Amino acid sequence: MITEITTKAEAFVREILPERLDPAMVYHNLDHTLEVTANCSLLLESIKIEDSISENVILAALFHDTGYTVKIEGHEEESCRMAREFLKREHFPEERITAVESLIIATSHGVKPQNTAESILRDADILHTGKKGYKKRAGLLKKEVEWIRGVPVPDLEWTKENIKFLKETVFHTKYAKEKFGPGKERNLKKQQALLKELMASEAAKKLEEAAAAAVKTSQNATKGIAGVAGRILDGFPGDGQEHRVRINPLEQKSTARGVETLFRNITRTHIDLSANADRKANMMISVNSILISILISTLVGRLPAFPHLIAPTIIIITVCMVSLAFAILSSRPNVTGGVVSRDDIENKRGNLLFFGNFHNMSIEDYTYGMEKLMMDAEYLYGSMIRDVYYLGTVLEKKYKYIRYSYDVFGLGLLISVISFAVAIITG
Repeated sequence: MITEITTKAEAFVREILPERLDPAMVYHNLDHTLEVTANCSLLLESIKIEDSISENVILAALFHDTGYTVKIEGHEEESCRMAREFLKREHFPEERITAVESLIIATSHGVKPQNTAESILRDADILHTGKKGYKKRAGLLKKEVEWIRGVPVPDLEWTKENIKFLKETVFHTKYAKEKFGPGKERNLKKQQALLKELMASEAAKKLEEAAAAAVKTSQNATKGIAGVAGRILDGFPGDGQEHRVRINPLEQKSTARGVETLFRNITRTHIDLSANADRKANMMISVNSILISILISTLVGRLPAFPHLIAPTIIIITVCMVSLAFAILSSRPNVTGGVVSRDDIENKRGNLLFFGNFHNMSIEDYTYGMEKLMMDAEYLYGSMIRDVYYLGTVLEKKYKYIRYSYDVFGLGLLISVISFAVAIITG
């Protein structure tokens, strides 16, 4: 809605905001003010409302952030003061000025709109949450917040704040709910996906720090042992050179690195063995399935004409079924309850390195556990040892069933061939 007073107000705002606003205010600036004003016009077109109220909404939108030119905290009061001074000079009715002030106050955080006009202005102020480019706008707000606080805001913390804000944001007008509600949900999902990426990156970073700390601890321990040995040897008669142990600095540095290489190689070997077992199981499943299909389709239907082949046929089908069952048992996944309690984490019992142990945990509990794991070298290496051990127990079961499958198939096939030969000769 464009009137004489709104045109003058816009010209006034266009003049004072670039002139008086700190350049660090990269979000609550003239662009934001004009966008909110345009959003108000859009929402007003969808609602039948008196022209005077529409004019009040536009005026409030133009002035709602002008208070930032004076102060940050409580800027709404300054915005009201500046709006009143301007409208007084323009001989605007007192009751209308009061209405504009009420609308500006309604944009304060935590204030619930009490009427249609306030709902329109509140929705217009947060309509960007349902638009494309929300991430870019959030980035500008982050820069502004960092300037206000005087300290950098970590991306992880900022993303959590964004998610909380989007969850708490509620549109009040029907038009905003229908047209921008779905967009807000999409932006929320994008922020939640970003949070997962940032948490994974943070976890990897902490793991590297924990590994570096473990290396340093190992090096210090080695130096300590060398120092003790030196002090003991100093007590021997003579210079003790024939007894003194020479500690190679390269060996000190390689100790922790060797431990990491050990775990890496063991894990890779176990994974390769598991993949090999699965390939063998798949081969036995395929061979036995094909044999059973061929026997049933070609031989079983003709058994009434060849009764002497009934026994050998039953034997070979039974052999294939038993061998197939063992192969399936070998490749059958076994997933546990998937929850490690905080008590387990505190007592360093839970293994968070295998998905079967944490897939039913909340993201908060899992993050807490991983942070404890990464900051405690004893817990970290203990978990890696348990992980390797349980990988070994799983492999033992896989290869046991694979061996049974091969044994049954090989021996059973031999018996079946002999039984067929005997049946044909005697039949």
